[in-house]
Amino acid sequence: MKKAVIIILLAFSVNCFSQPKEFKLTDTKFNVEDSCLIDICYDFNHWGLGSPHNDSIFKSVRLFLKKNSSTCILIASYTGLRGKTEYNDTLSYYRSKAIKEQILLDSTIDSNRITTKGFGARVLMHVTKAMHKKYKFLPVGQLLDRTFINSLATRDEQEIAHSFNIREVVKITKK
Repeated sequence: MKKAVIIILLAFSVNCFSQPKEFKLTDTKFNVEDSCLIDICYDFNHWGLGSPHNDSIFKSVRLFLKKNSSTCILIASYTGLRGKTEYNDTLSYYRSKAIKEQILLDSTIDSNRITTKGFGARVLMHVTKAMHKKYKFLPVGQLLDRTFINSLATRDEQEIAHSFNIREVVKITKK
């Protein structure tokens, strides 16, 4: 089971007056556009969610939606740069759908409150301060694109950089 190493999510907004922030599923205060990174385990190149590790995440999202009964969310899935664009788009699409299905499993949550989108490798990460603090070879603000990743000194550094682009995000779409 391959697990992506994810530290933090940078969320961007067109509206510069209210920048979205990262929130936790246990938070009671949050805004539309705020995002929460969820740490989902997949088998490499699959969207199946068989890992028991994932169960607690699905429970947390269910509980969050039950406590915030008018809130709607987007499940956004992103892949790494490897592979063809069409394949990554399809993989991320099915991963986001699989997460939604698991959240709704044995639940009374209205499925219309959860939308899904697969972004493939179209939205890459920029290095955050937290990422740089743990991995000094990653400069703050650096886009984790192919050129940069391939320029890293070791295979381990490249794998770490690749793993940051693979992520699943819960984004508030309606409060």
